[in-house]
Amino acid sequence: MNRCSFFGRLTADPDVKYSSTTQKAVVNFPIAVRRETKNKEGKYDSDFFNCVAFDKRGEMIGNSFAKGSKICVWGPMRQEKWTDKDGNNRTTYKLYVEGFEFTESVKDKAVAAAKNVASSFDALGEEVDF
Repeated sequence: MNRCSFFGRLTADPDVKYSSTTQKAVVNFPIAVRRETKNKEGKYDSDFFNCVAFDKRGEMIGNSFAKGSKICVWGPMRQEKWTDKDGNNRTTYKLYVEGFEFTESVKDKAVAAAKNVASSFDALGEEVDF
């Protein structure tokens, strides 16, 4: 059975596009998933996975998540093979999202937004305390 589930953070904003033939959403987004054990330096490494979601599910992800958002996704992992313009054989793996869950509370999002505003003020040389 091919079924994967990941809990992580988006490393970029979702890329929302629409199929020219069906007009349905095709949403690609990468996530980072922290490993459970620390490395030799005492820090956690992460693994990075590409995900794709379609139609209404994809639109909801595209409208609700942004870089840095926490997400839980599941579905089959699929291998894609192609030959690039230089004639090299290429392979990638994508998680085809069958389901997802919001994992941040409204409070978490408000704190993150406030920190973004604070970093903007910081860049202007203004002090902001929390």
